[in-house]
Amino acid sequence: MDALLRRFHQTAPSYDGGMSNHGPMVVEALETAGLGEYAEALTDETLEILEPLPEASDGPLALGDRQEARWIAHYRARIADRSVEAVVREALPELLPGLMAGATHGLIRLSHAVRGWTRRPSDDRAEEVAHALGYWAAWFQPLPGEVGVDPSLDLQTAMATLPGLSEEEQSTAGFIMDRVRAVDRAPRFHHAIAKVDLRSMSTGGFLSEMVAIAARIMLTSTGSGFAQLHAITATAAVRPLLPYVEEGAQLDVRKAVFHAVASLHAAHGGSRAWVDWEPPASLPDSRALVLAAARSRGDHAIKLAVAVSREYPLRPDPALLAAAQVELARVIGER
Repeated sequence: MDALLRRFHQTAPSYDGGMSNHGPMVVEALETAGLGEYAEALTDETLEILEPLPEASDGPLALGDRQEARWIAHYRARIADRSVEAVVREALPELLPGLMAGATHGLIRLSHAVRGWTRRPSDDRAEEVAHALGYWAAWFQPLPGEVGVDPSLDLQTAMATLPGLSEEEQSTAGFIMDRVRAVDRAPRFHHAIAKVDLRSMSTGGFLSEMVAIAARIMLTSTGSGFAQLHAITATAAVRPLLPYVEEGAQLDVRKAVFHAVASLHAAHGGSRAWVDWEPPASLPDSRALVLAAARSRGDHAIKLAVAVSREYPLRPDPALLAAAQVELARVIGER
C-alpha cells in the first residue's frame, strides 16, 4: 500500500473541476478486506484520469478556498511537528462543520487514511493523512440550518418526516456537493433538522442506526441511488475516527453526520417511504460482495462493500447488503 500511496501523492485530491480522487481510499479498503492483490491494477487505471498536484504556493489559508496543495503542506508540517494522532484530534473539531466537503469525500478519505495508518504506521501513510486533511479543509463546505436546537423528535421520526425538495426546487448541478446547496433556499428543511434530538444516543449506536437509514434511503431512491450511497459510506467513515474525538465533541459528530445525511436525502427529493423497504428473499453475504466488488474495479462499489462488511456485524440489517448489491449491479451494468 505504501508504494501505491506514493504514486497517488503525486496527484491532486480532486480532478476535472471537483471529482474526487478515490484511488487512495480504494487501495486502503482493499487492504482492509485482505484483497490487496487487486490494488495495483486499479491504481494503474485510476492514475490515468487524475491530475498532478501542483507546488504549494505561499499565502494565507481559508477553509473552503480549494488551495489543496497549500493545505496539504500545512498539515504535513503540523504532523511533522506533532504527530498524526495529535493533528487528527485537533483538526476534527475544526473540519466537522464542513463535512459536506467534496460530497463527504474529505471525511471518507480521512477515515481510510487514519485506518491505514493505524494498521501500519509509516511515512507514506502519515503523508496520506495530510492529503486527506488538506482535501477536507480545501473543500470545506458548511450546510444551512442548525441541527437539534429545538429537539423534540427521535432520529427515526426526524428522518421519516424530513421534507424533501420538489422537482422544481432541486438543483440540476453536476456535482453532488453543489446539488445539496439547494436546501439553503428551503426554510422548512431548516425547521425540520432543528427538531431532531440526538442527545441521549451513544455515537456508536447512532452510527449503526443512521447507516441502516441511509441504506434504505439509497434503496428507495427514484434514481440510481448513487448520490445517496455517500450517506452510507460517510456515516460508516466516522467509526474509525471516534478514538480521536473527545467526549465533549461526540454530540457534535452526531449532529454533523445527521446534517449531511439529511441534506443528501432532501436535496434529491427526500419525501419517500424509505421506512417501508422490504428485503428480498435472499442476499449474498458481505464477504462475497466485497470480493465481487474488488473484481468489478468499481471504486464506489469497493468502498461501499467494505464499509458494509464492517458495519453489518454490528447491526445485521439486510438493507446494508442490498445497498452494496445494488451498487455492484450498477457498476457491472455500466461495464
